[in-house]
Amino acid sequence: MGFMTAYLWLAPVFYNPKYAYIIPFFHSLQYLMFCGVYMHNKIERNTAEERKRYWVEQARWWGLALLFGALFFEWLPSVLDDSISYDTQSTGARLFYVLFTLFINVHHYFIDSVIWKGDNQEVREHLKPIDQH
Repeated sequence: MGFMTAYLWLAPVFYNPKYAYIIPFFHSLQYLMFCGVYMHNKIERNTAEERKRYWVEQARWWGLALLFGALFFEWLPSVLDDSISYDTQSTGARLFYVLFTLFINVHHYFIDSVIWKGDNQEVREHLKPIDQH
């Protein structure tokens, strides 16, 4: 089943390599759906003061996420690719970009396997509809 799912996600890339750019986009939308439901249910159970603090924390989180995304997906790999010489014929022109992307995606896979486990009581609690409590 896992192979079939991976094939369905990657099949369009075999027809046009530009489709590789939309795969992370749609994965992000799928991920945001679960995160959105989780966070909505979590803050609905809080007081007004806690909700205000939540939005301040969200603004800080998104700012850091954008900064770290630019740093690790573009700036740092570009600097390393430009400043360290290596055989681009055998590895390609953007070796560090590929290495950073690979590391971050493998890390993301393992983090997701811990966060979204069905036996994680906090996740289960906040993914339930509010009226079921």
